[in-house]
Amino acid sequence: MYDLYSFENGNPNREVKSLVIRERVCKSSLVPSKLPGLNYALNPYRGCAHGCLYCYGPSVLKVRRESWSAKIEVKINLPDILEREVINKTGVVGIGTVTDPYQPIERRYCITKKSLEIISRSNLRASILTKSDLIIRDADFIAGMGGAEAGITITTLNDDFAGQFEPHAPPPSKRIETLKKLSDVGIDTYAMVGPILPIVTEDQLDTLISEIASTGTKRIMIDKLRLRPDMTKTLISCEVMNDPRFREEFFNKMHSDSFYQRIQGEIFKLCKKYQISFEKAF
Repeated sequence: MYDLYSFENGNPNREVKSLVIRERVCKSSLVPSKLPGLNYALNPYRGCAHGCLYCYGPSVLKVRRESWSAKIEVKINLPDILEREVINKTGVVGIGTVTDPYQPIERRYCITKKSLEIISRSNLRASILTKSDLIIRDADFIAGMGGAEAGITITTLNDDFAGQFEPHAPPPSKRIETLKKLSDVGIDTYAMVGPILPIVTEDQLDTLISEIASTGTKRIMIDKLRLRPDMTKTLISCEVMNDPRFREEFFNKMHSDSFYQRIQGEIFKLCKKYQISFEKAF
């Protein structure tokens, strides 16, 4: 067992003592992807130590939600497999579609870094999505890759909300700072404002879009919260859900198409105000 944040640049929102790390051998590295704009998905780790309550990874991979952030599997041979699989392939590889490729354990194992080095020598392009400032370690290398892009997920600027819904991810201010550093070295960047969390993402929405625009990134992508069967219990465990008014408003809005249409419209207007491109993830 390792101390969770002995590998992280940033400071976590909530302290975690330890988690279980297991090395495993994988049979493949590139999986065909149906996600818009991606041809393949690459996930260096199974599980994610950030522990975001809304994560859809456990549902997609049919893993118990309690285990998802407590037991991380390292695909120790993934770079070797990738070296063979990139041959004669073209298109875009999404790195981190069901895990965070720069979660703390990446500092020790460098599976993501090694994968990027292999992709850079191929005819594939990389599209990275993370919440972690550890990506700054590889910023210069990513900037030199042909056609690579990097996205930073930011659902709120409110540290308290982030600390409850994304308990072990770097705080929002660190993510804004990371987005700026990536943009400054010439990487094609975007901010993923998603999933949109009722009340949580609404808080300081104008300031959120303004802060993102100030980093130099040219694009904001949004996505709605899609409730999975095992997600309700986890969301309700949030401290803020002890307030019955908050809980009722949160879940009522979450099931409301009109709410998402309104928020989407507000974000679209703010993107025009701050001269930043607006996209829907799906």
